[in-house]
Amino acid sequence: MEAPNLARIPLDGVKRVEVIPGPSSVLYGAGAVAGVINVTTDTHDYSRKTKVALRGGSYGTLGANVQTRGGVEEEGLLYSAAYDYGRSDGDRDRTGYDLHSLVSGLRKNFENGSHVGFKVNYSDAFYEMPGALTASQWKHHPHRAAYSDDWCRLWNYGVSLDSKMRLAEDQWLYLDGVFSQKHRKSCWGDYGYANEYDLYGYQLSPRYVNEKAIGEYDNKFTQIRPLPGDRPFGIPQPASGVRPRTVCALRPGRVLPHGGAVRACGGAR
Repeated sequence: MEAPNLARIPLDGVKRVEVIPGPSSVLYGAGAVAGVINVTTDTHDYSRKTKVALRGGSYGTLGANVQTRGGVEEEGLLYSAAYDYGRSDGDRDRTGYDLHSLVSGLRKNFENGSHVGFKVNYSDAFYEMPGALTASQWKHHPHRAAYSDDWCRLWNYGVSLDSKMRLAEDQWLYLDGVFSQKHRKSCWGDYGYANEYDLYGYQLSPRYVNEKAIGEYDNKFTQIRPLPGDRPFGIPQPASGVRPRTVCALRPGRVLPHGGAVRACGGAR
């Protein structure tokens, strides 16, 4: 799972922000170990709004953000979409990056208080990796890179479900779920080593809530059964007894020459 990009959330659509310290896995899933920052958006604001922002800075830093949201109140439909782009050359050699992210969502509200919503997100990030310098190198050439051909590319996409169904007057069934795929490809050109793998993650969290009062006291009984999972695919490792120096093995059985003598990286799916 990736850390959330807060630039995707339109500020004018935020209803409240809750900071909850401590374990909260019962209500927010198995990943809520140390705490939760819960950003709640206004799910009944059907006004149509569009925002465009540009940013820039030193070292070739540029960025743009486009957001739009709105809905059809008579149908109980809400939509939203946001795109964010950023790039920079970095303040050191080979510290540049190029980032793209896109998220869109659709939600249907029902008159009895139920709702169902879907969101889709995609991101693509490319980073150059300069490596660490010695104390002497940092003193005399602080902007130089230790390695000339190291880089990493990471892209992922995900689909999430957010639903709430009324079972009875004071009883609700929540069904939240997420599926994501992360693809990472890294190359350490100076060492002739690379890896490429996919990581699939999913979590389905059905939750039953009973809010029926007990005498004069309010009550909220919650029962949750999270079903998380992660599954990796294709993690190449150097061949046994061989330290590859001039070849990047991007997938098992697929080798790209990088000049000089040939070495191979092996791996399994």
